[in-house]
Amino acid sequence: MPVNTDKSTISKLKKELSIAHRDLKKASTLFSSIGEAVIVTDEYGRIERVNSLTEKILGYSSNEMIGQRFFNIVKAVNEDGTLIPEIDRPITKAFLKGSAVFERLYYLTKYNSMVPVDTNVSPIIFNNKPSGAIEVFRDLTDEYIKEKIQSEFISLASHQLRTPLSSINTYSQMLSQGYAGKLTSKQLSFVSVIEKATSRMNDLIHTLLNVTRIEAGNITVNVKSIDIDNLCDEIVGSLEYLALERGISIKYTNDSITSVESDPVLLREVLSNFLTNAIKYTPRGGRVTLRVEANDRVVFSVKDNGYGIPEQSKNYVFSKFYRANNAVKNDVTGTGIGLYLAKEIAERLEGDIWFKSEINKGSTFYFSLPLIGSAEKQGKFTLEIPN
Repeated sequence: MPVNTDKSTISKLKKELSIAHRDLKKASTLFSSIGEAVIVTDEYGRIERVNSLTEKILGYSSNEMIGQRFFNIVKAVNEDGTLIPEIDRPITKAFLKGSAVFERLYYLTKYNSMVPVDTNVSPIIFNNKPSGAIEVFRDLTDEYIKEKIQSEFISLASHQLRTPLSSINTYSQMLSQGYAGKLTSKQLSFVSVIEKATSRMNDLIHTLLNVTRIEAGNITVNVKSIDIDNLCDEIVGSLEYLALERGISIKYTNDSITSVESDPVLLREVLSNFLTNAIKYTPRGGRVTLRVEANDRVVFSVKDNGYGIPEQSKNYVFSKFYRANNAVKNDVTGTGIGLYLAKEIAERLEGDIWFKSEINKGSTFYFSLPLIGSAEKQGKFTLEIPN
């Protein structure tokens, strides 16, 4: 018997179908225009959908990929070119874990070239079971090129800039010690200027190289159990001559905490910058105190009774190359890099950094670490301590 369908029902169905087509087209357009490469697979690992950026990076057309097994198309390798087993691939781990997996590796293109990528794979869960996966990945080629340039610059600067400085320093010391004959007092004063300028240039190269390493974003954090008293005594001792030269008294106090888990080189850099600034921007006869205390965190503080920081400069204290007007007036040798470097290091150590200051009364700079210490991080670069 024929089924009677009124015109209004047919019209309603046509309208709903039109809306569904429109939404499907909109979703397809949005998927294609995603700013990163995307691959969608079913529960059996077959590719169901890719966007245009995936085609561009891997070199395959969508027709070549869709319906194919993911591992047959998307081959992953280590940096040395060895194939990564399927069981160790992020998409497999995501299926097994039932949660998102993030990894950095290399993909082989259709033409067997290696592309460094950042991957983010999430399983599609339906009725508490994985029914597929979505992988989003990003081409890191430009970042790797930038990192290589930075690495080459660091290597070049470390050797090519320091080698002539080392020679200048060695020969000037030999002159001052009389190896080429006794010098007059005027000649000795000239040699002393050369030695001080060489030392300052070496420190500047050291600081700029460390900033370059930090900004490369790939700094190693070597966590060790640090004897706080030993470290702080060493830092204070290394700066006693500078303090004495400027007529500043320098003191260290510790409110009972004995050790912290962190990177001694990075921690030393932060505290040395704090203390050096305090000494440089405190008038003759002033006082500088390094103090360590513990509450819910380990807190290092450096207090001075120096020139202080003007109110209009406080928002820029940790900016690269920034120096307050009164700082420039009282010390022309600064670079405006030390506190910027300290802030960048603090972030990598899971630390916090801040300050309090009052003009003509002094400043206190603080650096705190979690009681459990910093996390170990592997990287390509390490900071160094100047001689």
